[in-house]
Amino acid sequence: MIIWSGLGFLVPGISFACFLLMQMAMTSIFNDAKYYTEHGWPKFLACLMAAGLVGVVGLWLSGGRVYIDKATGQQVTIRRSHSFFLIPVVYWAPMIAVGGLVLLFL
Repeated sequence: MIIWSGLGFLVPGISFACFLLMQMAMTSIFNDAKYYTEHGWPKFLACLMAAGLVGVVGLWLSGGRVYIDKATGQQVTIRRSHSFFLIPVVYWAPMIAVGGLVLLFL
């Protein structure tokens, strides 16, 4: 795929779920539907949650299977590519965290 490969679609899925859960939590806690849109810190926390989850998933997906070649005795690691917009999933975690810093001050 051009947009994602492997399980790269989890990056926007996890991010969307974190933002949605944070919006529902803020509406429930403060009994104000506009609180989430008027303040930056809930979006920042949602980005940190998403970055943490995407980072863990990215590290888990970056592992591979190790095989030993019978002829040479060398180890060969086979990895599947998991990316979103041609960027590996593991590298999306810091980018989401930086995006959260931007949202904090908007």
